[in-house]
Amino acid sequence: MTAIALNKKGIDCVIYEKAKSFGHVGAGLALWGNATAILDKFDLLKKLLPLGNVLQEIKTSTPDGKPLSVVRIKQLQDKFHFPVIVILRNDLQQVLLDAVPASQIHFGKQCCKVENDLQETTVHFTDGTTEKGTAVIFADGVHSIARKDVFDFSPLKYAGRTSWRGVAQFDKPFFDNDINFEIFGKGKRIGIFPLPNNMAYWYAAVNMTEEKAEQQEKTVASVLSHFHDWAEPVNALMKNTTDERLVLTKINYATSIPKLVKGNIALLGDAAHPITPDLGQGACQAIEDAYVLAECLSQKKSIADNLIAYENKRLRRVRAIAKDSFRMGNIRQMENPITLAIRNRLFRILPENFALKILERSIRNEL
Repeated sequence: MTAIALNKKGIDCVIYEKAKSFGHVGAGLALWGNATAILDKFDLLKKLLPLGNVLQEIKTSTPDGKPLSVVRIKQLQDKFHFPVIVILRNDLQQVLLDAVPASQIHFGKQCCKVENDLQETTVHFTDGTTEKGTAVIFADGVHSIARKDVFDFSPLKYAGRTSWRGVAQFDKPFFDNDINFEIFGKGKRIGIFPLPNNMAYWYAAVNMTEEKAEQQEKTVASVLSHFHDWAEPVNALMKNTTDERLVLTKINYATSIPKLVKGNIALLGDAAHPITPDLGQGACQAIEDAYVLAECLSQKKSIADNLIAYENKRLRRVRAIAKDSFRMGNIRQMENPITLAIRNRLFRILPENFALKILERSIRNEL
């Protein structure tokens, strides 16, 4: 997305990608209105809509199937004029890849060392090659080498839970295509997002120690060991998911986001602000980053000044999203029987507008 935004501004850029080739990665993700509005600016939203589902509602329930709440998020679409869509990560990446000239992308380039001075940065790759740039953007995920070696940030912290993400394939329609289902239990939860072609993207998150997280397996059987007594559709969801479509992830996050820029190096996306996934804003914030970064680099100032402008525009926003996401995760993963009962009671009695205001705060961003 960053290359697309830079290209639109006429800024020369080259992508160095660790993977040896483009392939199937991850499971699915949600793109909220703040992201789809930007994608529309680049004429990409119309290409993504046929590949995903537009969400209209969020329904929450308990593990025994008793309803907690219904939030009609279509009201946010009506207000901000851009939809919430759920899509396979692979499909999103393919659309973005198709929008970048092939000559700009170099695969099999894993960074192993960074040398930085005031004028340019030298990036060393594991294949023995090096490249220099007047500005270098690291969008290399939560385990970013620049985050560790250049910025010297504190190690990420384990959030106290691990997660599985998967894609289920059904023989016939199984879910309503426009409804996100969330099931909240005691220290665990499942989210289900229907996709086209009788598929569903889902995640399962379980509280556990980091030591126990290391023992979990990337298998459907491992997931079911934590959810075997939950009501349908959980069993049907797992029955129609293969181990090959699973991703197992310990949830890690940054305890603070001190800065995004150092000299002529900038961090973007998960490399810049590793947050818990509890607001579904991970990919959305990376898209916001890319848009703002390109806007700033197009200004007629020095690269250093333009990168500082990027940091100034983004830092407060991503800190707020990180804080809200962490807080939301704690609410959804409650284990104490008393606070859990209070949470469920509040979900049942609080007006729908309360939930909509929380979501609106996440997607409202005047870029």
